Amino acid sequence: MKVAVKKWKKLKTVCSVFLLLAVLIAGCQKKMDFQDYLDLGEKYLIEANYEEAIVAFTKAMEIDPKQAAAYEKRAEVYTARIQAGGVDDVSQWTDEIRGFYASGEADYLKAIELEPQTVSNYEKLADLYLKAGETQKAIDILKKGYKETGDESLSSHIEELEATLFTPTVDPSVFNGTMTIEM
Repeated sequence: MKVAVKKWKKLKTVCSVFLLLAVLIAGCQKKMDFQDYLDLGEKYLIEANYEEAIVAFTKAMEIDPKQAAAYEKRAEVYTARIQAGGVDDVSQWTDEIRGFYASGEADYLKAIELEPQTVSNYEKLADLYLKAGETQKAIDILKKGYKETGDESLSSHIEELEATLFTPTVDPSVFNGTMTIEM
């Protein structure tokens, strides 16, 4: 009987040691935080591994949905996907590319909502609008950004875009020095 008790104690000790080791190993594994997922997503974005980048940035958002950086970065992934599509003519965009556009727009708008003083988000969203041929929307978001931040680079960009909208198309060879406007 003493032998059985000794074996039982020894088995109990061995099991306790294994249980303690399992708890220590599990406790040593670091749980990923917001910054870890942001860094991982950035790594995937650089590697053009867009699907994994989207997953990583989405997990960062789940951890801290009030951080604009994850929305901005995920929007950059969608913009990169549009560029990777290789179609410059908006009329030839596939439904998938239109989906990337809509998702990128939504993420930039959320980033702007969370951090309205970040000039780059207005610029990036304006660039996305320009890719889609939506010059007026680009001007409008830049105006909103200028109103919010007062950043002069946004004002300059607005002027450049407005000039493209209102470029007169008069053939100088037919101009005789006088002009009459009829109403």
